[in-house]
Amino acid sequence: MPYIEMMHKDLGASMGRTVLKLISIIITVSLGLCATAHCSEYDRQSDFEDSLELKYAGSTAWSHFSDMIVDGHLLYAAMVFGVKILDLSNPEKPSLVSQVYMNGSLTYSLALQKPYLYGRTVDGLSVFDVTEPAAPELLGRLDHSCDEGGMAVAGDYAYLSCGTRLVTVDISIPTYPVITSDMILPRNGGDARFYVADTLMYLAAQRFFVVSIADPAHPEVVSTIGWPDIDCAKDLAVVDSLVFIANHPCGEPPGRSKFNIVNVANPLLPEIIATHEIGAGVYHMARSSQNVFVSCGMTGIVSFDVTDPTSPVIAGCYMGPGIAGPIVMCGDHLIVSDDMPAWTQSPGRICDPDSTSRADSLTRPGDLQIVNVSDPPSLTLIGRVPTGALHRYLAVSDSHVYVSELSGDIVVVDNSNSDTVTRKRSIELPQLAGKQCVSGDYLYVPLGPRGLHIMDVSNLDSVVTVGEVVTQSSAGAVDVQGNYAYVTESQYGLEIVEITDPNAPHVVGSIFLEGGLIMDVAVHGSHAYVAASDRMLVVDVANAASPSVIGVFMGSYILNLAVQDTLVYAGGGARLHAISVSDPMNPVGVSEWNGAEIRDVATNGDYLYTASAEAGALIFDVSDPGQIVLASQIHTPLFAVAVCATHEYVWVGDTYGILRYVSPGSNNGLDLPTTFTLHQNFPNPFNHSTTISFYLTGSAHTTLEVLNILGQRVETLLDRTVPSGTVTAGWDASGHASGVYLYRLTVGDSQQTKKMLLLK
Repeated sequence: MPYIEMMHKDLGASMGRTVLKLISIIITVSLGLCATAHCSEYDRQSDFEDSLELKYAGSTAWSHFSDMIVDGHLLYAAMVFGVKILDLSNPEKPSLVSQVYMNGSLTYSLALQKPYLYGRTVDGLSVFDVTEPAAPELLGRLDHSCDEGGMAVAGDYAYLSCGTRLVTVDISIPTYPVITSDMILPRNGGDARFYVADTLMYLAAQRFFVVSIADPAHPEVVSTIGWPDIDCAKDLAVVDSLVFIANHPCGEPPGRSKFNIVNVANPLLPEIIATHEIGAGVYHMARSSQNVFVSCGMTGIVSFDVTDPTSPVIAGCYMGPGIAGPIVMCGDHLIVSDDMPAWTQSPGRICDPDSTSRADSLTRPGDLQIVNVSDPPSLTLIGRVPTGALHRYLAVSDSHVYVSELSGDIVVVDNSNSDTVTRKRSIELPQLAGKQCVSGDYLYVPLGPRGLHIMDVSNLDSVVTVGEVVTQSSAGAVDVQGNYAYVTESQYGLEIVEITDPNAPHVVGSIFLEGGLIMDVAVHGSHAYVAASDRMLVVDVANAASPSVIGVFMGSYILNLAVQDTLVYAGGGARLHAISVSDPMNPVGVSEWNGAEIRDVATNGDYLYTASAEAGALIFDVSDPGQIVLASQIHTPLFAVAVCATHEYVWVGDTYGILRYVSPGSNNGLDLPTTFTLHQNFPNPFNHSTTISFYLTGSAHTTLEVLNILGQRVETLLDRTVPSGTVTAGWDASGHASGVYLYRLTVGDSQQTKKMLLLK
């Protein structure tokens, strides 16, 4: 019988360490349609305790693909920090089905064996149930850190490459994958690429291996051959008994890649039958019955006719707007992923520029493209998924988020639905936008040399520019308060524009500001705070017609500002300042923080948020103005550039996508979980009885269950509302057989599961 003892002290220090290495932790956190895996901290921010957990609340379809799989009409794509599922039943109008954001867990490759999808991550292996593609569920994880590597799945086993090692994982229990063997691949280095053919597996890395998986738990190398040069494989494609392998010199930029074509008709004696110089870098491959398609980065996609495998012939070329990434076949269509813009993009020595098919003007770098390849040499774009964009700035209203992009457009994102984040439309601009601001029904957009434009966004189906103001120099940022817009001019200073009638805006005051480039402005009360390179200026704007500088704070490199009451937070470079302006004529620094690049800052309540480039978004506790305390970190797909905070949400603009998180202290209609920690049972292993403890930060309905290894419930130890603090529950297992058991804690929508061993 279970017994419960309430204790309001931390028992964590008294928990003994188990001596069994096989015990691991599986953490499952349900997030609406998404699941979040265990977070790995960014290297430069690994010395802090993540004391604040923000709940993920959706994102736009972000970009940067690392692998793709097609099954029927569904495309499964591995992304930076997640997985995306798309419906390709109508290739001309593909649609997003769902996406899973995995904060901090880089996803390198995928394998599908229904109903499970397996993701190879920097942390190890993640197992998803995709029975319902619209609601994928993270079931289990294997923690096995390794650099980028490939993966294959066959039956009850997954095979992971990890440098010179091949790791075999038993996945027969998807909630609890377990390593069964870890073998060395002789004379090998780098990360292998896989192909499974019945009881054989082909691996291509610094060598080519044929591996027998007749005993799937213990694979065995049956043959291996080296490359003519010191090459590393990037990808492989198999046509009948021929393996086409794209290689390039190890450790060098892939500028002179080649095909090595290996005949595996006799797997004990594989033979390189041809080598074909490609003349460009090769990253990924896909095949049809007659053609092999090669993703060549800045050179685009090249199709080779391999009817005569000893002499591949170029059959066609396609070039998207960016760097070509992973590709996969879907019927007569080639699915092409795209990456950052290729500023030096050129067909180069492979394709004739005049005969190269190209994406249309609507396709942006990062978009997923569907290309008809049924009639080479014509490779024709027929559809796209708008995942691509290079974001710059955010402005948030109650119902929408306005995102400026390097393409020159502003994308409008729907903010009215707590369950999903979707793009609504794009607004074309004549000039690259600066840091915009939204107020009421109007969007205020600085457009560099074109000055300030005011757009009526009350009807998104018909957005019109209703007012324009020509500024003295290039307009870069704007803030709005009351009847005035405050516009920075990069090489001049600050202009104050009256907007009582947005259809007839006019300049009422201006001031030249010293200090270098004018980067940002934030207005509070009768003062405008201006970021001017190495200083923050306090400008008295009580008289809009005659603004004047009344205070100066000398900093290091100040690019962006956020104001809360009598504090100004100034960020730039790798430094964050908290500046007291209680005496605006004498601004004083009260604290600072160093450690990551600050691209943007926002504040709400007791928290400060920064967009910190490769470090993602950082969240600081500023409840004590004298201390800036790093409280949490949000990993973003690539490079965080913008952040906005409201009472309901924190929005993070990344180069590849827009992420939404629930603000601390707001549930916004969502069932937010109480933060909790589940400890390992003690003793473990145990005989007859053991004690399980966990800690809750707040009162919540809590269920604690004991399960068998198949996930079937054995006993419920707790099922009621529990106050905050440490809780202990004992399990009397005298009536149960020896073996492995799981115990699962459910708090709200969140679950955590651990393993224990009963020995009698």
